Amino acid sequence: MTWTRPEGGFYSWITLPQDVDSSDLCMEGIDKGVVFVPGTAFSTDCRGEYEVRMSFCHPADGEIRKGVEIFTTTLKKAMNA
Repeated sequence: MTWTRPEGGFYSWITLPQDVDSSDLCMEGIDKGVVFVPGTAFSTDCRGEYEVRMSFCHPADGEIRKGVEIFTTTLKKAMNA
């Protein structure tokens, strides 16, 4: 898994392992209270199925940590499925 460090914006791109579909992961995240966007939403040629875009605009530090923990737990579950 890789991620980009934001440089002036409030989004981060995360590249997932190739066995984790970003759309499926997104639905799991929503069920757990964390929303991010599958990479396919930003592609005109159906790429991005293994990428997600996360926003961290205006939350308190504790909310960021909690969201990342939920995302990480959800990702680990998807990788072990």
